[in-house]
Amino acid sequence: MSNPTPITALIKAFAKIHNKQHVFDEAQVVSIWKSLMSPEILAHTLKIEIENGILFVKVDSPALKNDLRLQSDDFRQKINVHFSQEIVKTIAIL
Repeated sequence: MSNPTPITALIKAFAKIHNKQHVFDEAQVVSIWKSLMSPEILAHTLKIEIENGILFVKVDSPALKNDLRLQSDDFRQKINVHFSQEIVKTIAIL
């Protein structure tokens, strides 16, 4: 009996064939962002989305907003290292 192909591998292959790899990658960016943040930060996160290489993160705390802005380049680099290419060009903390 052969080993079944994981569904993620099938979705990636489908996305690549149909030139939609960026959609799959962008969905993973949100997941990676959540894995980088602590539960305390996520509790103050209102919205996370990516559009045209810009990761938009909306938070409800001015102090947290400032702290995340200071660290945004480090987060951007960590996300892009995961993909071995630049998926996130910038992070906008709102």
